[in-house]
Amino acid sequence: MQSACDFVPGLPPTVLVVDDDVDMLLMQRRTLGAAGMTVLTAECVDQALMILQSRPVEVVVSDISMPGRDGLDLLRAIRPTDPNLPLIFVTGSASLESAMLAVDLGASHYLQKPVDTRLLRQHIQAAAHAYRAAQRQRDVAGAAAASGSMRGVAGSETTFQAALDSLELVVQPVMSAATGRRVGWEALVRSGERSLANPGALFAAAERLDLVTELGRRIRAAAAELISTLPEGLVFLNVHSAELLDDELYDPEQPLSRVAPRVVLDITERVALTHVAGVASRADRLRRLGFRIAVDDLGAGYAALAAIVELRPDVVKLDMSLIRSIHRDPVRQSVVSSVVDMCARLAMWTVAEGVETQDELAAVEQLGCDLVQGYHIGRPAPWIDRAAG
Repeated sequence: MQSACDFVPGLPPTVLVVDDDVDMLLMQRRTLGAAGMTVLTAECVDQALMILQSRPVEVVVSDISMPGRDGLDLLRAIRPTDPNLPLIFVTGSASLESAMLAVDLGASHYLQKPVDTRLLRQHIQAAAHAYRAAQRQRDVAGAAAASGSMRGVAGSETTFQAALDSLELVVQPVMSAATGRRVGWEALVRSGERSLANPGALFAAAERLDLVTELGRRIRAAAAELISTLPEGLVFLNVHSAELLDDELYDPEQPLSRVAPRVVLDITERVALTHVAGVASRADRLRRLGFRIAVDDLGAGYAALAAIVELRPDVVKLDMSLIRSIHRDPVRQSVVSSVVDMCARLAMWTVAEGVETQDELAAVEQLGCDLVQGYHIGRPAPWIDRAAG
């Protein structure tokens, strides 16, 4: 694992370019080198991995299609040891399958050949900047842990309990792309405990303390209470995949079950569905109660396409990584169009998440997405504030 001390802020990044086309390697070395970058090259995945073991690298630029192990194999090999290292794919044969796998595995960008050199340099600079920042944060956290300043288990449990006691739900509107009318809301959890105010941190703490079930029950109870105050419309509620193992979720007498026809359960894959026995039958039990099922964050999960096969969802939510700047990215447009067509054939709704501009809204509407949400539509806020406004 590389440390932030390996990199000097402000200096051009060190880039590893991987391609079986020697002429392409020479061109990239020349053009990126002209921008002051240090350029390392590899003609295959094995050679690239050897370089990564011996040299600090801040960005990897790789072809996908290569003899033997391909670019996706390279990304799979990198992720266990360095989850933050940016990898930019360039390919002459873009496909839905390769694009979805690249995004699922955490690729930074997916560019089609011939690549605009100026655009590639911009992506590399931005990725390197983000990587350096992530490395600095990791080093600071490691130093804090080594010095004993991290809280112990007892302190963590006390903090988590404080977070549970201060939970609240805010709502973000969900709109029909075709009509512009609000069809419902997504309910999002917030905590008054400052150290766990971020939902990701809250769920991570629940996983670490084996309290996901308790957190899920608190959120579902709060959601049932919230729904009683909301006007007519659907409510999307995130459900940790581990909650599918909680018998209380399937109890028809629970408050949330009583309003199930209004609820879409967004199954988030923080824990892979392969660890949930009988996931398809569990989804069917929830549908019999009246719930709808959504696969959340398609494009950012562990195995989103496999989750669609397992869950047979009513709704598929497209992660913001697919929507960002989609109006000027033909690859993202092609991927989203293919997903929308697939979902239409399977009678599944599609929701474009993270819509932040009018251009993005127009693009996803044109591509046929059913529903949209994001800051351009409305920011998350307590329902009482919305009602007052």
